[in-house]
Amino acid sequence: MEPSGRRPTGADVARLAGVNQASVSRVFAGKASGRVSPEIEERIREAARTLGYQPHASGRSLRSGRTDALGLVVTDFENPYFGGVSRGAQREARAQGRSIVLMEADFDGETFLPYQALDAGLVDGLLLFSIGPPPRTAARPGQVTLIESEQDGFGSVVFDSALGMNQAVTHLTGLGHRRIGYLGAAIDRWTFRHRHAAWLAAMESIAPDAAGPEASAPLNLDAAALATRRLLSSGRPPTALICADDVLAAGAFRAAAELGLSIPGDLSVVGFGGTIVGDAVWPRLTGIAASGSELGAAAVALHLAQQQTPTVLAVELIPRGSTGRALSESGAH
Repeated sequence: MEPSGRRPTGADVARLAGVNQASVSRVFAGKASGRVSPEIEERIREAARTLGYQPHASGRSLRSGRTDALGLVVTDFENPYFGGVSRGAQREARAQGRSIVLMEADFDGETFLPYQALDAGLVDGLLLFSIGPPPRTAARPGQVTLIESEQDGFGSVVFDSALGMNQAVTHLTGLGHRRIGYLGAAIDRWTFRHRHAAWLAAMESIAPDAAGPEASAPLNLDAAALATRRLLSSGRPPTALICADDVLAAGAFRAAAELGLSIPGDLSVVGFGGTIVGDAVWPRLTGIAASGSELGAAAVALHLAQQQTPTVLAVELIPRGSTGRALSESGAH
């Protein structure tokens, strides 16, 4: 039974297990091997379970020199994609006896607050989601892992955007589309530069004469709708639009409705991400499914394994209601 009215201590565990307190400390500091027999260690852990004892995190950190916590750094908590990344990272961290500290941060000149947390020993490492390493990162070998970003000397986990864009372009050309536009994110990050380059390469290799107009917008509905309206009001508007993010795709839906156009009758739309946004629009969004949960879990596993080679995760185009056969040239809007 737990001692009445107070948190159980290591001394309580030692008393119940019939051992000295030093043995309890060794077990929970990870120093039992060769110093505490397996039978005694199991007896100590059973006593701890009975009492509901948990070693104090700060004391454990002082003894081991680590916190067993990783910082997951993003630039915008409001992006719906981040939820999946966070869940996957936390699931993998728990499985490996670690925890995740969520941080929202971006560069501020030479100041990068997550580095201050790392230097102060508040976390053992950082997972940077769609953020390139800032200055001085090279002085922290093995402490920083990149998510959806690449740089020499750093472990990284990225999606195979080329695979996704090839699948999307093949899908649309198979539906007869000969003017395939692109709506990118007006954010200077590796993720979106890479996706744009993948779209250009896919168009060049699969349908070089079908590349339509392109535009970019910040990741919000109003800006995406405005950029899409401009594309659709041009002299030769696209019959299909590939968007670099599901939020941009939702903005394209809004623009089509404002212009009295139907999806997919007048415009086919493809998103990227596979988030809940794709289920919130109607018809449901055809999209390049890129699992945020898988991405977060892979980043934690890569970081703890201390691998410096990039891990590339597969994506898959999921055709749904937002893509259909292209209008003939005579019937094009």
